[in-house]
Amino acid sequence: MRHEYTMVLLASATICVAARAQRSDSVRVSATTAPVARAERRIGAIAVDGSLDDSAWRAATPITGLRQYQPQEGAPASLPTEIRLLYDDQAIYIGARM
Repeated sequence: MRHEYTMVLLASATICVAARAQRSDSVRVSATTAPVARAERRIGAIAVDGSLDDSAWRAATPITGLRQYQPQEGAPASLPTEIRLLYDDQAIYIGARM
């Protein structure tokens, strides 16, 4: 009898802790909705000057639809955010507008 009481108490405590750990305001994002990044290969000069207006950066596919971590984990980014990736034989280039 004492063993059964201990098991019920342990199960109840586990359920309470698990329920408390879940935040009702968080938005769950499944692995199937994760963004896919595509880096465009470039031959020739890539301008690294803080501006994403030259032809190399415009040709790169923008990564959008990003999610925030805080204040509400998993919610859409609260500000417009765009990332572009380029690469050549020397390096990987990351350009972002936030």
